[in-house]
Amino acid sequence: MIPFAIVSAVVELGLVAMLGQLVLGALRQPRAEEPSRRRMMAGKALVNLPAVMLIVGGISKFTYAQFAVAEMTLLGLTGWKYLLVAMLEILSGVTLLIEPIRAVALLILAAHVGGAICSHLIVGQYSAMLPPAILLTASCLGTFMVHPGALWSVREYAAKQRGGSAAPAGVLREQ
Repeated sequence: MIPFAIVSAVVELGLVAMLGQLVLGALRQPRAEEPSRRRMMAGKALVNLPAVMLIVGGISKFTYAQFAVAEMTLLGLTGWKYLLVAMLEILSGVTLLIEPIRAVALLILAAHVGGAICSHLIVGQYSAMLPPAILLTASCLGTFMVHPGALWSVREYAAKQRGGSAAPAGVLREQ
């Protein structure tokens, strides 16, 4: 279990570092640029992989896979709560795959993952908190890579500090 926790922590720290780099880039450059093809592909992979993992996790719960039932029982999530978690996982995964509603999907995912992290914290499963955190961080990082305009508030702040205005990629503002 310790090697798993170490690998998970290293992955999460790497994702957080990349996320920080994107935010710092948005602070330095108030105008969002269209992402390169390579960045788009990497971003889509960072969104799609967690989405598929969530869908598979939800399906495993609906099929009452023994490992899923055991884990959820340990967390006190049985009966209708068990099915609710399965539905939320599938909903989070499917909505992440639909680009026009990805912003809403991130909100749903953040709420779901926050609950998962708290549940693991309550029962003392500290290393089990890392995989949900990785899913959320990867999804946010991927979204910001594909949609640089999603960091509009950071760009607005940077532009105001410089005395200008910021606009997301593809959006022209009147001066």
